[in-house]
Amino acid sequence: VDQQMKTSNAKVYAVGDCAATVQLARVADYEAHIAAAAIIAQDHNKAPPSVDYRAVPALLFTYPQLGTVGKTEDVLIREGVKYWKSFDRQISWPTYKRIGMKYAAYKILTDDQGKILGAHILSDNAAGMINTFKQAMLDDKSVEDIYQDNVMSPYPSRESDVIYMLDSLRD
Repeated sequence: VDQQMKTSNAKVYAVGDCAATVQLARVADYEAHIAAAAIIAQDHNKAPPSVDYRAVPALLFTYPQLGTVGKTEDVLIREGVKYWKSFDRQISWPTYKRIGMKYAAYKILTDDQGKILGAHILSDNAAGMINTFKQAMLDDKSVEDIYQDNVMSPYPSRESDVIYMLDSLRD
């Protein structure tokens, strides 16, 4: 399929399981929206939208949850990309201590402009936290932008802990 989900037959579009793309339910929904918008654009002689897979979040619904978005450190190394990293696996933040959570970790990867290349979070609410990084990637936000967006998050919440993940990456 192409960037509008069109197959080699101009009248056939493919999304989800029948397309060789990311195999996640919400990705299939997104692809269906792109395909429909492309069909409508074609009928109105407008430029069709294109798929954008650079910030697809994924989550393992275990306890704790494991959330990921963007590239892994291994991929960045293989690609020869220069990156900065914030990492911790012995988290002792008050929000975790108060509920006795012992297992949590994160790895945030950025480029030299402070833009998120990847975020990987092990937490009881990785789902909520990973969406912060997904949206930052889509909005092309810097670490400082994300920090400022989250410094006033309700405390104690996992989302309020995002600022701690960013501390070592701030100028």
